[in-house]
Amino acid sequence: MDYTRIFISRELASLLGKNRKNLWICSSLLFVSLFTIALSLGAFQVLKERMDNPYTNWVTMPVLYQYRENIPVVKEYFSSTNNLQKFQLKNISGYDKWTFKIIHPQTGKVMDVIGRTLNFSDDLTGKIFEQSNVISKKDSFSTQNEENLFMFFVSESFCKETGLKPESASGKYLRVKDFEDNSVFTFQIGAVLKNLPNHSKFIMSQEFANVFSSDNYLSSGFVDQRGGTQLSILGKKEINKDVIVKALGDLELIDSDTSTVDLAGTEKGIVTNFYTSDFISDSLKTIILKRVKQEDGNALISNNWRPVTGMSESK
Repeated sequence: MDYTRIFISRELASLLGKNRKNLWICSSLLFVSLFTIALSLGAFQVLKERMDNPYTNWVTMPVLYQYRENIPVVKEYFSSTNNLQKFQLKNISGYDKWTFKIIHPQTGKVMDVIGRTLNFSDDLTGKIFEQSNVISKKDSFSTQNEENLFMFFVSESFCKETGLKPESASGKYLRVKDFEDNSVFTFQIGAVLKNLPNHSKFIMSQEFANVFSSDNYLSSGFVDQRGGTQLSILGKKEINKDVIVKALGDLELIDSDTSTVDLAGTEKGIVTNFYTSDFISDSLKTIILKRVKQEDGNALISNNWRPVTGMSESK
């Protein structure tokens, strides 16, 4: 027993080293080894997540304007599965960049906002609308509902720039300037998202862009003119009918009604619709608006638009 005790104690002392130096060295090496293994496994997992992430493996290739005529040729070439496999591509799809003039919800000033279109059938769409990337969304929103394709989907940074609360901005309406100075569209915010591709401030469906960019969008169903006999004015006050009657001149005011719209970042807007006996010319609209602005300086002509369903074909 003395032999065993002496042997073990001396061998143990030899292994530990002076002041247990060897123990500290071995422990340090073990710790470094475990740390390196854990770091490698973590890095591998992060790399795998990024490689599986559409944001990472989606390659953006800008097409210069002078080469736009070659786009159909490229699409035709990559319609072949063999050609996709040559370049290790899953599929290709196009998108359009857009710049809208949006009226700032707080200051009322016009600001240029850059965004892009998105094909809702792309893999990228599923990643964008993952729960972890969604701050808020419109009630009963679904990417499968065709009417929801005709909305704006804005980024968190857009809300910060415009003073909107991301948690409550969804479902509200933005005022978007039309090509005419005194008229606007009202587009609903479908969702607020943390990140958007290409550092975009907003995205919209390709269907939305197709309707808006139609050669004759006034007859596409995007703007419902009611035969040109309706005039809608968006402001903060209800318009006095006497002002309209005087401005109409020979035209007869048949009827009028009012409704409210939940504008983003401000109190509810009031839309006053006027229905006349005949076509309202652009020059007459300008005269009417000048008179209305004397009562409500925020008033603008509202272009009534309605979502056009059944237009799932993209250009």
